Amino acid sequence: MSEYKYHSGIRLRIYPSHQQKRIIKKNAETARFIYNEMIACSKEIAAFGKLSIYIQGITERIQVLRERIKSVISLKAHFLWMDDVDLDANYDCECQEELCPCVEVLSM
Repeated sequence: MSEYKYHSGIRLRIYPSHQQKRIIKKNAETARFIYNEMIACSKEIAAFGKLSIYIQGITERIQVLRERIKSVISLKAHFLWMDDVDLDANYDCECQEELCPCVEVLSM
């Protein structure tokens, strides 16, 4: 783009209704919750991984956390409020794509 003399773009302003604002807010908060939950699970796995002793309860907890962070669908099964009809159908795919690099680094 730097070789072009002029840069052009579209500036757009939207005016959502109250119901649309509520839906936008709900989707943003759900995405934030999913991100925070995945990061918390990854940090907990990392903290348990630093322990050098074998305890059955800890290994079971690590397995549960690893299953939970595999996909957003497993989070939906754990948190039933995420089945709301107002939530975007693609939010789970988008969140999973954004979180994969973060979760892989923290799980090691």
